[in-house]
Amino acid sequence: MLGRILFFFEQGNTATPRVAFAHHTLLEKIWTYIPAGILVLIAAPSFSLLYSIDALTEPKITIKVIGRQ
Repeated sequence: MLGRILFFFEQGNTATPRVAFAHHTLLEKIWTYIPAGILVLIAAPSFSLLYSIDALTEPKITIKVIGRQ
């Protein structure tokens, strides 16, 4: 991979990459926004669950744990 990068993007090299989607702005936006959207979809329910766990009123039992080293 490093060799390919050095070959194709060397300053004096006139060869161009053989892929049709090099420096394609729309494609780069798509593969950035779709994973970010998936992460937001996963995070939204987890935040609501975390806040609902904090809203517990008077638990029936309390466990105290002490650790020593």
